[in-house]
Amino acid sequence: MWIPFILISAVLLAFYDAAKKHSVHDNGVMPVLFLSTACGSAFFVAALAAAGQLREALAITPAGFWLVALKALIVSASWVFVYYAMRALPLSIVAPIRASAPLWTLFGAVVLFHEIPTPRQGLGMAAIIAGYWM
Repeated sequence: MWIPFILISAVLLAFYDAAKKHSVHDNGVMPVLFLSTACGSAFFVAALAAAGQLREALAITPAGFWLVALKALIVSASWVFVYYAMRALPLSIVAPIRASAPLWTLFGAVVLFHEIPTPRQGLGMAAIIAGYWM
């Protein structure tokens, strides 16, 4: 029952990667990244406002603000690298490397935070990672 949803997701992700590649083909990386981030942020703020959650989302402690700022810096650097790679390399090389992100997340969780997945969680992660490479 869930296999068609996986296939649909894979096709949509392929179109997403192809669209990113096309968007930076003849354009600067930074303007494309800025506009895509601005559009996504505007949609997110509109969704929060429509749900009546905007005030709660903006209520943040100073420590929380710096954690969010640090995460934003790390994610922004990642996106800059990905967009430059998309522009310079063939999609057949960039997409599989980008798809290895769950593996690096797992590695970071185990090494940095000493999180050991349960056997069931490990099996799920193995299935996800194997799915990326098949």
